[in-house]
Amino acid sequence: MSLPLVPARAVVPTPWIAGIAYGVALLACGWILGPLRVLLAAPRMGPFAAVFLEAPLLIAVMILAVRWMDRRNWIGGRRRDRAAMGLIGACLVLVGEGAASFLMVGSRAALNSFVTPTGLAGLALLGVAALAPLILLAWPARRLR
Repeated sequence: MSLPLVPARAVVPTPWIAGIAYGVALLACGWILGPLRVLLAAPRMGPFAAVFLEAPLLIAVMILAVRWMDRRNWIGGRRRDRAAMGLIGACLVLVGEGAASFLMVGSRAALNSFVTPTGLAGLALLGVAALAPLILLAWPARRLR
């Protein structure tokens, strides 16, 4: 005698879990691309231009992370949940980047690095990261057959 198959109930993570996963993905990408930017691109083209070389790659990671979470029903279609996810992820990246720069260069230099043109460009990119889940809600992914 076989038991009837009961479909497993899908577990939908909260915006907190989705935001932490989103932030970790962006932080990991930033920690990989950041040293490459500083060591390889910045000496050749300047630090400000190097940030704009890194930006499309980070935006692609934002899009891929949000789409991946969409496909797995980690985030719903509610604007509030998506806004929370984006803000939590962006705050996690800000804390992680701030902690890393604090440990590497000290407190005064870490705070001053955010008010340079390069730091302001990074903060603008962080704003895009916070808004990406909401922006991508307006552009649903096309399903390939």
